[in-house]
Parts: sequence; structure tokens; C-alpha cells
Amino acid sequence: MRWEQYKYLVGEKTLPIFLLSKTIVFCPPLSEIYQEKDEIKIVECLMCSNKVIFSGILQKCILYLPGKLNNENLEAGIVRFVELEIPFTRYVQIPGLKSEDNCLVDAVITDCNILVPIIKDNNGNIITARQRVIIEVKVKITRNKRRINNFFITS
Repeated sequence: MRWEQYKYLVGEKTLPIFLLSKTIVFCPPLSEIYQEKDEIKIVECLMCSNKVIFSGILQKCILYLPGKLNNENLEAGIVRFVELEIPFTRYVQIPGLKSEDNCLVDAVITDCNILVPIIKDNNGNIITARQRVIIEVKVKITRNKRRINNFFITS
């Protein structure tokens, strides 16, 4: 007898999540964004009572050029950076899941990756701001199954 193992799709859900950072302080103040780097890490996935509970972190690095103070460059030609983390936790319902199932969670930035100024100096440089972003999280639950002679057996 030959056994073949494969993964059976139990269910999947996709949901948008709006994230809002704490206040970001730019010291020296931000004049221009040079580059932004984003990474989403899923740190936990738990399954119970037909629910998948997941947690993650959006990590962001903003590289920026500092502004002018009294018409003089604070740090001409120097690129500064600010790093921030925005944690999130949500759950989705997926009927029929079991504790031994496999949980796969993936997330991407989909829309509105915006830095919203709160306080600006007299030259229009940003002193404080908040990051707003919409991410999309896809939760996929699979179950290991075995097949023998075209019959299916749940393992």
C-alpha cells in the first residue's frame, strides 16, 4: 500500500485592518521623506472554538531629510531615520477547524500608507505625526490528509 499525504483546505478568510500609530516625534523635524521601508510580521496564530486569533506587527522605517531652522540647514545632506512598530491582534471565524489543523497567515499593505502631520514648525517641517495604513490579512486553514487507493483518511 502506498500512502500519499496532502493538505486539504478547511477554510480561508481575508479581512482589511486599519492601523494607526502612536505619535511619532521627528528630531530634527522632517522636511522631506527620502524613503520608507515596511515589513509585516505575523507573530502568533491560535485556533479555538472555530476562531483563528492572530497577532502581528507592522515595522516601519522612515528615512528623511531634516528641515531648515531660521533659513539654515540643520544637517545639510544628512539622512535621518525613525523606526516604529504598530502591533495588531484580530480574529476570524472559520467553521470546522480543529486544533491539529495548520494555520497560515499572510499580510500585505494595500492602501492609505499615509503619514499625517500633527505639529509643524514655522517653516512647514513636521515635528510630530501619526502613521495611518490599511493592511489586508489572509488567514488560511489546512488539514493534513492521507490517501490510499483513492480513499481519503483524515489523519
